Amino acid sequence: MSHPVKGVDHIFLLVGDLEKSAEQYRRFGFTLSPRGLHSKEKGTGNYTIMFREDYFELLGIVAETPGNLHQREKLAAQGEGLHAIACR
Repeated sequence: MSHPVKGVDHIFLLVGDLEKSAEQYRRFGFTLSPRGLHSKEKGTGNYTIMFREDYFELLGIVAETPGNLHQREKLAAQGEGLHAIACR
């Protein structure tokens, strides 16, 4: 069974310092949502930059947990940047 991609839902941008990155994007002229927090197990938080049909998600570590080991390892190895693209 195929699942055709109908478009981009959102783009995850993995950042090392969530608050610093949020301020940088505000200086670029973007409007950000209030900061969101994921579950304690994930230990991550986010800001979103909403567009008409899709959005950017600034994703950062707020507490080191086993649930975010992959993101921490990726930050250490590759630095900040594109983490994932969620499709519709």
